[in-house]
Amino acid sequence: MNNDPVSDPAPRLRAQFPGADDEQDGASQSSDRAEETGESSSVASRESVRQQKRRAGLAKKLQSVNHLQKSLDTIVFAYVCILYYME
Repeated sequence: MNNDPVSDPAPRLRAQFPGADDEQDGASQSSDRAEETGESSSVASRESVRQQKRRAGLAKKLQSVNHLQKSLDTIVFAYVCILYYME
């Protein structure tokens, strides 16, 4: 029941997370520039290779963080069990 005009939340989100749109914006800007200069295939392929490497690195990092989190959960659970049986 608010009569204020609806504002677009995108600028606030971009301000909070400045690097979130870099991959998408960077790829589209580089392909636009490449089309202007006539180097679309080589620049686009380099950008796609970079994005694939970045995604592979992020996937590997996510797996590592998940493994560490599960290991920490296991250690805490074992510690709680030991404390319970010591009483």
